[in-house]
Amino acid sequence: MNRLYSVSKIFALALLLASCQSTPQREELARDYYNVGNAYFDLGQFDKAAEYYNRSLELDSSINQAVFNLARTNLEIGNYRTSLKLLNQLQEKDPVNVMVLEMLAYAYYKMDKTDEAVEHYESILGINAYNKRALYNLSLLEKEREDRSAARFYLNRLLELEDKVEYRRLLAELAVADDDLELAISLYESMLVDDQGSYDTYEALKDLYISAEQYYSADEMYHRLLSSSGVGDNKESLLFERCRIEFLYLEDHVTAQEHLIEALDLGFFLLDVYCKAAVSYFAGGFLLFQDFFEIVKYSIRFLVAVYIYKAFIFFIEVYQGGCGFVINR
Repeated sequence: MNRLYSVSKIFALALLLASCQSTPQREELARDYYNVGNAYFDLGQFDKAAEYYNRSLELDSSINQAVFNLARTNLEIGNYRTSLKLLNQLQEKDPVNVMVLEMLAYAYYKMDKTDEAVEHYESILGINAYNKRALYNLSLLEKEREDRSAARFYLNRLLELEDKVEYRRLLAELAVADDDLELAISLYESMLVDDQGSYDTYEALKDLYISAEQYYSADEMYHRLLSSSGVGDNKESLLFERCRIEFLYLEDHVTAQEHLIEALDLGFFLLDVYCKAAVSYFAGGFLLFQDFFEIVKYSIRFLVAVYIYKAFIFFIEVYQGGCGFVINR
């Protein structure tokens, strides 16, 4: 529906319009105004686009494309009621025009009228039950309305038409919200190859495996997270979490000790964990205070040993460096 124009073409068209003022054919001039409006729209200059669409329609009100693009422009500007009025005019002329129905649904969504938006997307499905944009937007709107059953229904229909990671991720998020751990794990596991193991997928699976008490699988996700380029400043916290899993559930005390020391070397502060555990206990939170109490008893011995080791290294380096302080650890 839209044609792309460069800035130079805008000026060329402006000259054309000026030269045609005396003896233009109205339809041709209206089309030129419409094209200039498209150029301004593509440049994001929506006020100017609206001006030229209006000029086009003053000369030829039958250009439905100009009406449609004027409605889009008003949406961009925030004139939602004007946009609705224009779109309703188009719908009266062509009640089964899917593009108009989609734009109406979007306009209602922008006005926070979710029910009306859903109604128009459902109308599109009444015309074409396989319209993927309508199915996708309905899944998002139903998720927003917290009707997860309806959202899952539309996503499952989408996946029957096209298997995309984006759809599976949304369905997995809904499954997590519904405590459907088996489905959520299955969906996220299917993404490990398809999205080439994104950080978010590893993190989601790590939490799901812990909830499902699949601790060996959770430990594998910790390994992938720590090896990922997206770990950033979160590495020491992940190391401590992994240490907790290895100590409490895998009973791998040697590896847990190694990861605890590595976390401390990176600057992890155990006192923060003790405080959070205590607050969680008194607030009735989800952290298990007794778990942290066990690992605190275990880790305090290593904490003392680690700092004795650090002090020993410090004095060795000071001795080797004379009066200069050379600290590598």
